[in-house]
Parts: sequence; structure tokens; C-alpha cells
Amino acid sequence: MFFTHFIGRGIGEAVVAFMAALVVSVCATFAVRRIARKLRIVDMPSVERKRHERPVALLGGLGLFVSFWLVIGAFLWLHPDLVLGKVTLVQLASVFLATCGIIALGIADEIRDLRPRTRFIATLFIAFAPLLGGIGLDGITNPFGGTIGLDRPQIYIPVVNTLLMIGDAVIFFWLLGMMYTTKLLDGLDGLATGIAAIGGIMIFLLTRTPKFFQPDVGLLADVFVGVCLGF
Repeated sequence: MFFTHFIGRGIGEAVVAFMAALVVSVCATFAVRRIARKLRIVDMPSVERKRHERPVALLGGLGLFVSFWLVIGAFLWLHPDLVLGKVTLVQLASVFLATCGIIALGIADEIRDLRPRTRFIATLFIAFAPLLGGIGLDGITNPFGGTIGLDRPQIYIPVVNTLLMIGDAVIFFWLLGMMYTTKLLDGLDGLATGIAAIGGIMIFLLTRTPKFFQPDVGLLADVFVGVCLGF
């Protein structure tokens, strides 16, 4: 039953999205590497930590960012129904805004080597951005049955959104933790993107099951995996 459901609904689009993300990511990575080398934005070897034999181009995150949003943008233009469902345009825009902040912070840090306090304050604002777009958590599954509600108390912010104090706090600290976890993992070639790709694969597979069927979320995860593997 699982495989019938998995194959029968939109798997062709998922394959196209994955392959498109993979190809675009490979091209973008080569392009960004060339730009970084030309501008001499490179990581120089050192005796203490950086033991690579020659200068390595930085700005790799820019290639990931451009690839992901190019492919998602193309699907929004050609097949908006595949991207938008439970995921709304406002939520997607808030994620785009947050990723713009991450890339801007990363580029500034690689060029100017920002102080930890500056990076942390900027990261706090970045983690808060998706919450304003309505990305939150109103409950979690109770292992003994039912769900545990996280939708009270609430704060209404005019024009922006209604914030769930507990649920949004969980998402905020989860996003903050994941950003710093990824930063700490970024010590070996392919380690951070490899682990991120594994996470994306698991999300994609879960969204194809009957219980958690969410093809729009699955498409986002699918594109993200292709981008990571292309990098």
C-alpha cells in the first residue's frame, strides 16, 4: 500500500525537481567558486586549524541559496499548485527572507570575520523571521495518544501574524540550534551538506506516506536534497 501511494502521486514531478536542483547546483557551485577565486575570497591554510594544502574558495552557501530558489521559483511560475498547498506564499516568502539573511550574514562573516556577538544577534533576527510568516507549531504528538497542544497563549501582532507563545518558541530555538549545529559541522568537505541531505531525504519520504502526505513540503525537501548533493 505504501509503495502504491508513493509511486502514484507526483513522483514524476519529484524526480524532475531533484534532477533540476542537482544540475543547477553543480553549475552554480562552479560559478561561485570561480567568482570567489577571482575576488580572492578564499580560506587560507594555517598550521593551527586549517590544514588544507592550498587556498579554498569560500561563498559556497551562495551557490546553495541561488540553486534552491531558482528551482523553487521555476516551479512556482510553471506549476504553483505543486509548491503551494499547506505551504502558503506568505510562509514561503518568510523562508526566503530568512535565507537572504543567512546568506548576507555568511558572506559578511567570510569577508570581514565578524565578532561572535554580532553573528549571534543577527542569527536571532533570522530565526524570528519565519515565525512572522506563520511557520509555527500548534501541537506535538502524544506517545500515549492524541496531541499536546502548543497553541496557547497567543499574541496578535497587527498586519503581521498571530504568534503562539509556546509553539513558536519551540520553533525559534530549534531554528537557532540547527543553524549553529550546521556551522559547527562545517569542518570537513561535504559533512554539513551531507547530513542536511540525509535530513531532507527523511522529510521527503515521510511526506510521501499516507499518514503525513504533504506533497508541497515534500517538493521543497526534494529540491533541497538535490541542491545539497549537487554542491
